Amino acid sequence: MTKKLHLLLSLMLLMLCVGAKADDVTVTFDPSNGDIASGLTDLTLTKEQITFIISYGDMSRKDYYTVNNSSTATFESAEGYKITKIVFGEYKNRKPSNFRCDQDGYDGINTWTNENGAKKVIFTASSIVRIKSVEVTYTTGGSDTPIEPQDPGYSFSSETATALLGYTGYFQAPQLKGVPDGLAVTYSSSNPEVADVNYSTGEVTFNNIIGETTITASSTANDNYKEGKAQYTLTVKELAGNGNVDNPYSVSDVSILTSLDLIGRDSIFVKGTISSVDQYYSRDNYYKNGGQIGYYISDDGTASNQLKVLGRGLGFADFSALTDLMPGSNVTVKCGNVENTGELETRGNLTSIDVPFYVFPDGYATLYYGGFALKVPAGVTATVYSYADNNLNASKTYAEGDVIPAKTAVVLNAEGGTYYFPGTTDTGTSPEATNLYGYDKATKTDVSGMGKYYMLSLNAESDPNSIGFYWGAENGGAFTSGAHKAFLALPADATAKGFAFNDVTNGISAKTITAEQDNAPVYSITGMRMNGKLPAGIYVKNGKKFVVK
Repeated sequence: MTKKLHLLLSLMLLMLCVGAKADDVTVTFDPSNGDIASGLTDLTLTKEQITFIISYGDMSRKDYYTVNNSSTATFESAEGYKITKIVFGEYKNRKPSNFRCDQDGYDGINTWTNENGAKKVIFTASSIVRIKSVEVTYTTGGSDTPIEPQDPGYSFSSETATALLGYTGYFQAPQLKGVPDGLAVTYSSSNPEVADVNYSTGEVTFNNIIGETTITASSTANDNYKEGKAQYTLTVKELAGNGNVDNPYSVSDVSILTSLDLIGRDSIFVKGTISSVDQYYSRDNYYKNGGQIGYYISDDGTASNQLKVLGRGLGFADFSALTDLMPGSNVTVKCGNVENTGELETRGNLTSIDVPFYVFPDGYATLYYGGFALKVPAGVTATVYSYADNNLNASKTYAEGDVIPAKTAVVLNAEGGTYYFPGTTDTGTSPEATNLYGYDKATKTDVSGMGKYYMLSLNAESDPNSIGFYWGAENGGAFTSGAHKAFLALPADATAKGFAFNDVTNGISAKTITAEQDNAPVYSITGMRMNGKLPAGIYVKNGKKFVVK
């Protein structure tokens, strides 16, 4: 009987031991008991397995501890232990409610608890906090209170970084923050040919190659922390220009140099494409900025990565209107002191401008530009026409390299495509006579002494060989002419309904299309007279073949 009793007691004791919970130990930091430290920063007290640190404050008084505004109170356990509870003592009935805690479990008043425990608990003060004492409870572990490893929680200060060849000495790598004390972190580069990284320090070295690499900081798992990783993408670029007049910076160059604080007040040249025109400052309303236009340029003419420019035109000349600049124009600007005020901004004046005009596949287009005189590019001729004896005559032709004066309307002849006309400070030679006019913005045609208005188009049947000037409205009335387009204006008694360029004789005169010719019958290629809308095919009118597609 006695042996059975002893055996039963032994089994019960064994069960109690197996099911025992972790041992909880509480330590108290109390300045009145001599737990004090001198100094202002990194004040440290250690009792048993707990270290108490105040980053900036006071631990020298015997009645309370002080944690200054924005400073921290940190509690950290020794290896193999976890903190499960922290209770702050109230000083003169003032609860330390101005703390923020980095761990879940703080009641916002004076107590933090977490049954899973934490290796380190950090409190940040939002104003000066006074603590009479601190009770810290920690556990030594146990069979039924497993302590889960924590995420180490470190990260880089930025997920991206840019370095410039020739300026890599100015590169500042993103900083790795939040690494727990004692945790070993190593670094690696996914593309060491572009940029390598020191295994232990994270210092980056460059190999004079443009490209992209991912810099990774990593740590292995241990009893306290899970496996950790943080990354940033490093792009190594090369500037498109050097900022001189013969090799201007791109807008992307300026953006990068500004971000690295490498743009000074010295004059630089920047090239780009006008993406939008913002505002015109007239002399009447703005003495300081009068004659200037605010506009945006980018590398591709879109609204991404733009530089806002405020300045004057070629030769430091005043702009006269907002329409002096056309979106899509390629420009070079002399500027200085680029600033980043939420967007890139600079003051600068044009040193070059190339204005785009599109020539239709049939080989013709019109041009009117009031902002600058323009040079004719290769492959293009520009002709001015005047009216006499019911005919159009070429009164002046501008060939490659010739200067079309500002506010001179012309007809362009070239293979279909976009051509860029360089702006120039040369004035050029104006035609002696012209019946071509235009506007820099869409405007209803109105020319003193004229009553019939024609636009560049195909004839009523859309014959692809009929390109010329035709009435733009019923009976030759006024119509809205597009921006930077030319139109033909004739006296009110003009009888021609149109002028076809395929009737030009030796490039000098265009035959009139009379009302009789315009209303002439249309025949199929087999000789059948056609009425109504024409289906696709080949037809004959006035003895000439034309195609309807």
